[in-house]
Amino acid sequence: MSRASFGQIDIDLGGETIPLQPTLAALQKIDRAFGSLREASERVANLSLDALVTIIAAGAGLDAQAAKELPERVFRAGILNLVGPVSEYLLVLMNPTGEQSREGAEGKG
Repeated sequence: MSRASFGQIDIDLGGETIPLQPTLAALQKIDRAFGSLREASERVANLSLDALVTIIAAGAGLDAQAAKELPERVFRAGILNLVGPVSEYLLVLMNPTGEQSREGAEGKG
């Protein structure tokens, strides 16, 4: 059973909380921008400002006009402060139900 609220990741951009929602539209935007979620994850791990901006814009559902100020806001918030939550958001996109796979559940124990 899917949980509708599972996976929202909140990030702090200069004192404003921005919720990143795991939606199909966000997944498709990120997949198109990077070619895969794996590539997106690697770019985030490599501390790419552009990758963070692209993923945050997609997850927050920002239009092009709202996304124009995002690079400066991400820079001011600190790339290192955003890598963890944005990486967590990408993991949620890989499993938006929050349910463990059978193999993952069997290994915990």
